[in-house]
Amino acid sequence: MARKGRADRGLYSKPNVQGKQFWHVRLFHNGKGNKFGPFANKTMAREFYEKCKREQREGQFFPERYHQNGYPLVVEWIDYYLTTLPGSSKSLKTQQEERRYAARWKKRLAGKRLHHITPSDVDAIKRELVEQDYAPESIKHDLKFLRHVLNVAVRDGKLEKSPFTQVTMPKVSQGKTRFLSMEEETRLIEALGKPYGTWARLAILTGLRKTELFSLRWANVDFEQGFLTLPQTKAGKVQYVPLNAEAKALLREFSSWGMLGLGLS
Repeated sequence: MARKGRADRGLYSKPNVQGKQFWHVRLFHNGKGNKFGPFANKTMAREFYEKCKREQREGQFFPERYHQNGYPLVVEWIDYYLTTLPGSSKSLKTQQEERRYAARWKKRLAGKRLHHITPSDVDAIKRELVEQDYAPESIKHDLKFLRHVLNVAVRDGKLEKSPFTQVTMPKVSQGKTRFLSMEEETRLIEALGKPYGTWARLAILTGLRKTELFSLRWANVDFEQGFLTLPQTKAGKVQYVPLNAEAKALLREFSSWGMLGLGLS
């Protein structure tokens, strides 16, 4: 045990990027300074310090062992993060998307530990995605997943600082909104044929996204009042979509064969 008055020697605290205080240990070994942590509280940091001092006295202190084991592998941390999804407020669609992002990042960062990810690593992967012709918006969503996972690690004391504090996210141009002319709509629907043309026309009339369209249930359709109820949207709120006479007629076409290909049942 350290002598009274020197119990905190080698210990220091500092806040992470979110302002939460964590404890760290500073030890000198063979004339070289070594830093370890973060630790969730002072007691854990002191116990680690005293353990290392005992190992130094016994000639059994190997700092590289703690530097490697002090931080989880990226793959392990992403797997842990995925276990928290079922209990989160995220929609099933969002959870599925995050699992796809997770699989890609686990492959890209296999063998790396959390504290080994540098801003240069992230920028290099960003360049690779550009070279592979990924759209700027797709790259941004991909990076946002890793940024969120690393921010969770910082919050939970598994990482001192996220490399994304020094990474510039891709800029996504809003571009120009283009609408199909009536002639173009007619040619598109005729080329698609049934039932695909009907789905396309229904999407045009209602403005529904693909996921919203294909997850509809008959309980969401009110023919009498003339609207659809979307219980779960991208904005996370219930949304009501008006139905004109043509949209109602298209929906009634599906009723005789159970909306094959759509979620209606």
